[in-house]
Amino acid sequence: MELGLSTHLFVYQPLDEKLLELIRSLGFVKLEIWGMRPHFDYQQPDRVKQLADAAAKLEIEICSVHAPFYTHVSDFKQGQRLSLAAADPEARKAALIHMQKVLDIMDILGAKLLVAHAGDLKDDFSKASLANLSQSLGQLLPLLQKHEVKLALENIATPLSTTNNLIKLIAPFDADWLGICLDIGHAQLNEDVEQAILNSSARIMGVHISDNDGVSDLHYIPGAGIIDWHKVINMLQKVGYDGIINLELRQYEHQPNLLEKISWGMKNRFGLNFCVN
Repeated sequence: MELGLSTHLFVYQPLDEKLLELIRSLGFVKLEIWGMRPHFDYQQPDRVKQLADAAAKLEIEICSVHAPFYTHVSDFKQGQRLSLAAADPEARKAALIHMQKVLDIMDILGAKLLVAHAGDLKDDFSKASLANLSQSLGQLLPLLQKHEVKLALENIATPLSTTNNLIKLIAPFDADWLGICLDIGHAQLNEDVEQAILNSSARIMGVHISDNDGVSDLHYIPGAGIIDWHKVINMLQKVGYDGIINLELRQYEHQPNLLEKISWGMKNRFGLNFCVN
């Protein structure tokens, strides 16, 4: 396993060359891009190419992209979100269009994994929601194969998106193209973390880590919350996961020294006991 970073850490800042230099200075060479505007505008291929070239010069590998679940942060703040499980066919169509736009630029980045939320926080666990989501995945599969990109559905803290439900949902789909992005912080909020790892084990394509208090999705640095990270790492090793573990962190005003802590943490692997690939 190897530690990577999600640019979610800088969610409200445009992703540019200076941010990439900062990320490299923190010790990261594996990256997941938070594919949300205005942080990352996937609708500007020329700008995407400039970022890809800058990352290559810094010897940063862009391994994955988080698909948008809102069109722009201003829309998100007004409660407007994208969902592959939406009841409204036009809303699902909009989500698929934005997924396709991201897929169209992934060749430029060299990324081969697309991470996506299975639904929105308001999507309920019902036969209708599952059918809508399954239909969306069926429409995405040819596009994934065309671009040679894998899709990993991320568990989020809703009944629809537990690891147990997601693994059942994707069971009929080709495991070469569709899997799970296991978010440990999200699992802590509405599942048993060790069971979530076991549930996902056969289809894990990526892992997100962040800490929290068991109540809110805080995206704290590992060790700042209640998650037992030694158990997490031991269980990931037990199920044979040997891919990238992306830190999906968030800067807050009450964490003024977070970047320094991240830099120190990278030198010490955040106290996580695992073998580096």
